[in-house]
Amino acid sequence: ILIRDEFKDLLSPEQICVWQAPGPLHHLRDDEDRRRKIAEDVRFAFLNSLSPSVVINGAVFESISEDSVTTVQSKDEGASYITAAILHDLIPLILKEEYLDPNEVVKTWYLRHLEELKKCDLFLANSGSTRQEAIDYLHWPSDRAVNISAAVSSGFFPAIVPSKDEHVLREKFGLTKPFIMYTGGMDRRKNVEGLVQAFGLLPDSLRQSHQLAIVCKLAPSQIEELGRLAKLAKLPQDAVVLTGFVSDAELISLYRL
Repeated sequence: ILIRDEFKDLLSPEQICVWQAPGPLHHLRDDEDRRRKIAEDVRFAFLNSLSPSVVINGAVFESISEDSVTTVQSKDEGASYITAAILHDLIPLILKEEYLDPNEVVKTWYLRHLEELKKCDLFLANSGSTRQEAIDYLHWPSDRAVNISAAVSSGFFPAIVPSKDEHVLREKFGLTKPFIMYTGGMDRRKNVEGLVQAFGLLPDSLRQSHQLAIVCKLAPSQIEELGRLAKLAKLPQDAVVLTGFVSDAELISLYRL
């Protein structure tokens, strides 16, 4: 329904076909391997029946816990179309000691999907960095990897926050100065620890006149660790602001500030 609404001005509903894999197809259960193989074959037959020119695979590395089929049919395997995959990152491969080696099941799943990815004709990377990862780590031809960047919700655009709303927001989160903002997860790959350390290396005048706002949900252990790093960096007590979870409206306003 959401897809039909999104494309209502471009395509008639009859032009949008939906296929559902026969499940369950949970990747963590060995007894579902046979069902997954059947689902993959049925999906390929469905795609070929459409006689497409291009098939875009939006998530080859779909979650290991999802009932999903994201395998790729190459031309050697009978595909008559070009397959383009949207590539978000290769971080599990680059940091395999942390993401893959500790869990053999996850490692097997990821490497299998990596081989599927390599069957594609074209990579559509979400950033220049991701495009370069494909070239460096998969030895992918540079002319078959394109940086398409990433989209952003229409609500995110520069605007002036009314002074009353700004006051409420700053008071709620303890933002008393101009601030640098980070928002996202706390995975090691995000290097938030390095961000706090780097903030501590700025000239004293900047550290005194600015705050670093880390905008995301944090576990108690993460709060403790960031506090420890701030102390080691000899930052003022109010220098690092941990907002915790914020609403979408608050996040947009924080960006605008």
